[in-house]
Amino acid sequence: MACAQFIPTIPAFPGRFQGRGIVICGGGVKYFTNAWVCINLLRQLGCALPVQLWYLGKQEMNDRMIALLTPLGVECVDACKVRKKFPVRRLYGWELKAYAIIHCPFSRGALVGRGQRPRG
Repeated sequence: MACAQFIPTIPAFPGRFQGRGIVICGGGVKYFTNAWVCINLLRQLGCALPVQLWYLGKQEMNDRMIALLTPLGVECVDACKVRKKFPVRRLYGWELKAYAIIHCPFSRGALVGRGQRPRG
């Protein structure tokens, strides 16, 4: 079978993933606002896990938005830049969620919806 021949050719896992963290996708004014509220609630509830906010290019996130997240310890990740190293055919809306969790640095990453409200 082709599968049995292919499996041994898969390279070893690179081991570039470490630790736990939270991944949120949310760019643009509409989705950024929800993500900002969600992250603030996480921090107010005592969550100290690293947080990555993924977005799709400069049209979704400006310097002012990034500055609002800096005091919260959030790393903003432009998926369009990551895409140059790890190409993908489609990367629009919902695809960003899967792409972000696959390419985040966390070995145990939680994908949190930007509209979810964390509770204590």
